Amino acid sequence: MSFRTKCRLVVQCIVAGAIVACRGDMPVTSPSVGDGPTELPRGPLKVPTIGQDPAPDSSGIFLGQGITLDFCIEQHATDVDVDGLDDICEARMAEAFRPELRFAPPPYDDTRGEPYWVARPDSSGHAWIGYLLGYYRDLGPWQWGCDVPFDLDHCHYGDAENIWLVLSFNARTQHWVLRTAYYSHHQDWNRSLFDGTHGYAAVEYPARPGGYPRAWVSQGKHANFFTQSDCNTARYKDYLPYVERCDHNTGSARVGGPDTDWSEYWNIGSESHPLLDGVASRNPAFFNVYGSSRIETFWTEKKFRGWMPETAGGESAGSYFAVLRW
Repeated sequence: MSFRTKCRLVVQCIVAGAIVACRGDMPVTSPSVGDGPTELPRGPLKVPTIGQDPAPDSSGIFLGQGITLDFCIEQHATDVDVDGLDDICEARMAEAFRPELRFAPPPYDDTRGEPYWVARPDSSGHAWIGYLLGYYRDLGPWQWGCDVPFDLDHCHYGDAENIWLVLSFNARTQHWVLRTAYYSHHQDWNRSLFDGTHGYAAVEYPARPGGYPRAWVSQGKHANFFTQSDCNTARYKDYLPYVERCDHNTGSARVGGPDTDWSEYWNIGSESHPLLDGVASRNPAFFNVYGSSRIETFWTEKKFRGWMPETAGGESAGSYFAVLRW
C-alpha cells in the first residue's frame, strides 16, 4: 500500500501472447549488491549496538536500545529522504520485518526479481514499510499461461507486486510489533485482521508472533495471501472460473534473499526526496544478453517491465508510481 496508504536458465519471452525462446541465458539468482550500476554514493549507516533484548519472550522484534517511537519518529537524528522516519530505524525495520515468501519453484513459477523498499510514519505513530518485489515476469494464470481465454491479465514482463507492513511500538517490551499487513492481490490488497487479544496482526509468523510475516505467492500471477487455503480458494474475478493456486509452494525465502544480500541501498526514499528513481538492473545478465537493461522508475509514472528492454517485445505490468501514490 502507499503512503496515503538474481546455474543458468534459458529465458523465455512473452511475445504476442505466446512463449518463444529468447537469445541468451540469465542467472537464476540475483548478483550481490554492488555488482550493478545502481549503487548509491552513500556510506553505511552508523548503527549503534543492538544491546540486550529486555523481553525476549514477548511478541514482536527488538531492534535495539533507543530504537523507540520517540527516537524514530519524533526526534529522528538523521533523515536523508525527509520521510519523517529516522534512517537507522527504517533500515532496521525494513531488514528485520522482511516477509517470508512461500512460492512455487521452477518449473511451476519464476519468482526471480529485484526488490526495493520504502518507509515512512503515519499520523498515528505507526511506521509503514513497503516491499516492492519487482518480479522479472508474470507467467499468467496457472491453467492457461499466456493463452487466457477470458478478459484476464495475460503473461507479461515485469510484475509490480508489493507488501506493506504497519508497525507499532510497545513501550513496555521495547519491541516493534506487526499491527497490520497489506498484501497486493493484482489491483487490490488483502488486509490482515488485528488480533486484539495478543496485540498483533492475525497472520502466519515463521519465527515469532508479531515479527516478520509469511506470504503465500500464487503460482504464475504472484498475488499474495495470508494462508495457503486463502490462496487456493481465491478467485481473480468473481465471474471467471479462475482460481489462484499455491499447491506447489514448497519454496521459501525472505524478501531480498539471505541476510548477506539485503541492502540499505534498496531504499527508494520519498517522492519529495527520492534516493532512487530511474534504476538499471542489478543483474549483469541483462547487459550480457541485451547490451543494456531497461531503466525502471518508482517516483515517475512508467509501466514496469522487470528491466526487460522494449526490444524483447511483450506486454508490461502496471507502474509502481501508481502504487506509491494510492
